[in-house]
Amino acid sequence: MMVFASSMFVAGFAFSFVRGWYLSLLLLVGYPVLGFASFLMASALTKGFIEYTKAYQKSAGFSEQAISAMKVVHSYGQEKLEILNYTKYLVIAKNVGIRTNMNQAIGIASVFSVIFWFYAYSFYVGSVLILSPTIKNKGVQYTGGDVVSCLFGILLGAFYIAGALPNLKAIIEARIAGYNIYSTIDRNPEIIID
Repeated sequence: MMVFASSMFVAGFAFSFVRGWYLSLLLLVGYPVLGFASFLMASALTKGFIEYTKAYQKSAGFSEQAISAMKVVHSYGQEKLEILNYTKYLVIAKNVGIRTNMNQAIGIASVFSVIFWFYAYSFYVGSVLILSPTIKNKGVQYTGGDVVSCLFGILLGAFYIAGALPNLKAIIEARIAGYNIYSTIDRNPEIIID
């Protein structure tokens, strides 16, 4: 997958720069903004999932404890108290879930708004280049096809390089694990067995 994503990134950029190098350079302005919005969305998703899992684990742990001590709870008549405590933890989990979903929605909305901003910016710059008689693409006036080709070449290159990042993370984690294993194998023990 890493090879596929990297090759699609290079192919998208190559196609875009062949179709119109000047327009492609102007479109690269949107890369940092798109990357920042994607980072915010990914961090909101990760943080929300962790918070939601912790909150739900508390309620699940409490219910497991109450069920395992069911005879004691019943003999002391504490069913209503246990239900109230469990409901309290579920309300906390529900509120965390609502906040998490709100943050996820804001993150996804920010990424889509940046993508739509990128479309608008691309078409605006493309229209300026089409109407400008002095800026030419290989001696020929820019056309609408050049603008759309450059837009999608740059945009798909961005999507595929973003798709390669989880695979790159897995490769880095594997290298760290391999380093730890080989350092353990290669170290000289302090205790002499002989």
